[in-house]
Amino acid sequence: MSWDLVRACTVAIATPEGNIQGTGFFISTQGHLLTCAHVVESAGGWEKVRVNGQRVELVYLGDRTCDDFAILQLPGYQGASVPLAFNFQPMDRFLSIGYGRTDFPQGASIDGTSTDMNPQSEFSNLPMLRLRVKANSQQVQGGYSGSPVFDAETQRVVGIIAAYDNTEGALALPLVTVRQKWSNLSIFLDINQNVAPLPPNSESARVFISYRSQDPDLSLAQHFYEAIKAAGHEAFMAGENIRLGENWPQRIDRELERCDYFLLLLSSQSAANTSPVRLDSIQCFKLLSMGLLQQQGNDVTPRCNLYRQYFRDRLRVN
Repeated sequence: MSWDLVRACTVAIATPEGNIQGTGFFISTQGHLLTCAHVVESAGGWEKVRVNGQRVELVYLGDRTCDDFAILQLPGYQGASVPLAFNFQPMDRFLSIGYGRTDFPQGASIDGTSTDMNPQSEFSNLPMLRLRVKANSQQVQGGYSGSPVFDAETQRVVGIIAAYDNTEGALALPLVTVRQKWSNLSIFLDINQNVAPLPPNSESARVFISYRSQDPDLSLAQHFYEAIKAAGHEAFMAGENIRLGENWPQRIDRELERCDYFLLLLSSQSAANTSPVRLDSIQCFKLLSMGLLQQQGNDVTPRCNLYRQYFRDRLRVN
């Protein structure tokens, strides 16, 4: 299952006035929606909750100090649902998406690592997943409560973000706890669900994706990564392919040497940045060969203001 599917199944939880209180995601094709109990409370109760402007029905409402989750149902829902799993491995990469940021009205992505699962006193000593984000710009905010925790290794949702964890990440309620409190969750779990492998492609190419680990670059890179792989090619994306403890400079160099195509993603925020970027010698060589950059030691910048202005004009940067 792809990250695109999870994104499509994730929605904002709002009040009748349209004020976003949190996030939720569909766990069944019958419109069952999982979010946090405190998100429902902050909306003024389940009767006040609106999803895509529609009213919802209440299936289960937990306690924010214990089982901080709620199951709602959107009548007449005709759509997909996220793939679910109860197990995860420490240090797996996770992805998530949350609502509430005015600069990302379609939702902002989060990229990080699921570090461990331990009892937390503020949740009646229930085991909680501890999440760490990769970039400061992806710090978990209030509107992210109820966001799915998508395990990039198993390609399944394994938890639901419930609280901040200082400034480095979040705490998430694992789905195994949700199942203990609401046994019907097992109905929506297909443990034998597997993704069919793609047929071999004799003409497959290697694509190196270069991106900034912040939205909108991050979300776009993830979209290209999955699309390239779905087409039968090999894609390299640092956040997807480099594991914790691996010598990442050597891995980057090796992938640059092997790639057939170099995909450089340049958002308006990146184009507006005039600061040089530090690269090693092989990366510099690859990028300089494109003719758009100039080198000062291991620092690179656009070769001239004309190129910088070109990117700004094309991306409509002020």
